[in-house]
Amino acid sequence: MIKIYNTLTRQLEEFTTLEPNVVRFYNCGPTVNGLMHLGHARSAIAFDAIRRYLEYRGYTVNYVMNFTDIEDRVIEVSKQEKRGVLELAEEYLRYFRRDMRNLNIKPATINPRAMLHINPMIDFAIKLIEKGFAYESHGDVYFDVQKFDHYGKLSNQKLANILLNTEDAENPNKHHPADFALWKAKKLGEPSWPSPWGEGRPGWHLECSVMSMTYLGESIDIHSGGQDLIFPHHENEIAQSESLFGKPFARYWLHNGYINIDQEKMSKSLGNFVNIFDLLKHYSSDAVRLFILQTHYRSPISFNEDAIKQAQTTSNRLFDVVLLTKNFADGSNELNKDALNDTDANLFTKIEKARQYFITAMNEDFNTPNGLAVVFNYSRDVNDYIRNTEEINGALMRESEKLFDEFMSVLGLFEDINQYHSIGTVEKLVNLLIDIRQEFRKDKNWVMSDKIRDVLKEADITLEDTPKRVLWKLT
Repeated sequence: MIKIYNTLTRQLEEFTTLEPNVVRFYNCGPTVNGLMHLGHARSAIAFDAIRRYLEYRGYTVNYVMNFTDIEDRVIEVSKQEKRGVLELAEEYLRYFRRDMRNLNIKPATINPRAMLHINPMIDFAIKLIEKGFAYESHGDVYFDVQKFDHYGKLSNQKLANILLNTEDAENPNKHHPADFALWKAKKLGEPSWPSPWGEGRPGWHLECSVMSMTYLGESIDIHSGGQDLIFPHHENEIAQSESLFGKPFARYWLHNGYINIDQEKMSKSLGNFVNIFDLLKHYSSDAVRLFILQTHYRSPISFNEDAIKQAQTTSNRLFDVVLLTKNFADGSNELNKDALNDTDANLFTKIEKARQYFITAMNEDFNTPNGLAVVFNYSRDVNDYIRNTEEINGALMRESEKLFDEFMSVLGLFEDINQYHSIGTVEKLVNLLIDIRQEFRKDKNWVMSDKIRDVLKEADITLEDTPKRVLWKLT
């Protein structure tokens, strides 16, 4: 049974879906007004892992992550850079897609863009006006928060206390200071579209409700995003969507914690951000994912150079063990559990327990730190087995390989590792050279023995002489 912490109820809840074995999942994506930074990556990786785990457990996940390409911040940057909004959005959207591929973020079912959904946004606003939940004022259209009885339920605020945190609270055209824009009248130098209220553009909050509705329906299972989106963005999405459809917008609300630098939230506005493109020049995508996933998605992460370096070291060590297991895996024979000796039976028991422990950890609100602890513990077990066992059972290593494949499919790690193993040529050549080197060592021909080791080293293949056998790894 999967349990999820629901921001709406502030408690763990058993996960059930509107439709059997199907998850309707909307994740608020980035505003494309700059390069992807580690704060964006934290959200993308965290919810990518959650989506992957749900699929691992047998769900079909319809995963929608939008790109906000028309919004106040995009317009502001376009003015600063003195170029068109569309040009700017297209460029940064390309960069975001590049960085997401490089971080091994699994492609969404669809990545809708706000600019391509203007007409349904207008229709949504018209219907809210017709139902009495919205009004037009001087070309703007506002949602009337006083008409929605449960406004503030996600952020756990009373309407009277929201005023101080409300943008544009002094606007005299609004019925109530907390009313928010569904449609904004055209301003000089801004892109606009025709509407019943004149030229203008949609409000940010309206965009996500409409894109969610378009691809997932009037009610969804999971809506996710960063903690900073709880209010006003997600609060406003709830108000406008539930007012229009008269039913819950999302069953579960998930929010990831911040990444902090020097005890401040990492953000573009504060100027204390780390670009993913620059980070990946020095560290692998696996190290970045490991850095993110070693902290529970709801908890804050403190970024510093030592932490990411340690993640890279840990990633390298885990990669070595996973590759080592693949090198010894032999799928030509079925594993005969009844014929296993004590050593092999002990490892097989650990394989079965590790799988169950991993599921138990992830079932508890997608606890990736505990899940990774299971992975690390098992990696030590199989590493000890390979190094200390006289005769390695290839069929057993195949079961170990399957286990690692399951773990890595959820965590999104080492998905290019099969390029080394599937080709097979590298493994065969290295093993041949190891055999030749061993013959030289028996004859005490240290010159040729060392030459083989050094040539392999130059090819980024490191040999390790252990009491039982010679191991190799890519470096």
